[in-house]
Amino acid sequence: GGADLSGADLSETCLDPKNIPSGAGDGWEVDPGDPTRVVGYRTEGSPYLCCLDASGQYRVGMTYTAPVFSTSDRECHPGLYLCQTSEGIAQPIKVSSRACDIQRAGAKFRTKEFLVLGKM
Repeated sequence: GGADLSGADLSETCLDPKNIPSGAGDGWEVDPGDPTRVVGYRTEGSPYLCCLDASGQYRVGMTYTAPVFSTSDRECHPGLYLCQTSEGIAQPIKVSSRACDIQRAGAKFRTKEFLVLGKM
């Protein structure tokens, strides 16, 4: 089971909602529909979110928000993970995220939220 953080005081931790993520940085494709957003890629499903469709996949046109988001620079912390390219991702989907909501985590990136633009 997972930890229930509802009601927990997360102040001054990497899970503090007031923390500001590191930002997207270089190497991202800018979303042509909104220059404050970047385009990323990820797997089409997740075993962790309960708001996916019946097949456990993200739906095109839907926005997904991480229930808990970490500004730690370490991998394997809560958030929605995405990559700058689709290379190496089996059945990737294309997503758009606010550039300011992205946190670099080692060699990975995670975001607070993303909009699913389409399947590849």
